[in-house]
Amino acid sequence: MNTLLPTASQAPLWRRLLIRGGKHFLRWSGQFQAKHSLVPTTPVIDNKEFDWVPRLEAAWPEIRAELDHLLEHPEDIPAFHQLSPDQKRISKGDNWKTFGFYIYSKRVDENCAVCPNTAAALDGIPGMRTAMFSILKPQYRIAACSAVAIAVDGTAFEVCQGDRTGTTEPEFVSICRETRRAA
Repeated sequence: MNTLLPTASQAPLWRRLLIRGGKHFLRWSGQFQAKHSLVPTTPVIDNKEFDWVPRLEAAWPEIRAELDHLLEHPEDIPAFHQLSPDQKRISKGDNWKTFGFYIYSKRVDENCAVCPNTAAALDGIPGMRTAMFSILKPQYRIAACSAVAIAVDGTAFEVCQGDRTGTTEPEFVSICRETRRAA
């Protein structure tokens, strides 16, 4: 018995059309959001575009300390796909864990109470929609963000690297598709 899934050309016509239409819609949506963005849509956005960046960077020692405390018991931190089943394609096993502070504009008070300094730093960011510790195991790779993801949620402030080198200052500011040294 053949247990392989049908190839794209063998899939029902309605499914092929739905997938093609969905891809066209996502491309259009990404272009529309980029056209109407209030900030530059380049892969790297200069920190000067956001007046809250210096306050967030100044809080990094407290944020790092709270993250280190959480990492003492990584088994208590859920995998990304456990919180968002839509991510199961890119989140495998326990390679990508997330500890959310804001999810779709809703503050996660229980997690904010565990990391009060991080929560206070995030509370000062206007229009906060999504904020989390996104923890990748060393050597785990995820695909670059799509245009839609960048338009919705594209900034990451790294306070430590996967190898936990114990640096004394933030090493990188990551903005979705590119990583650059912090200025």
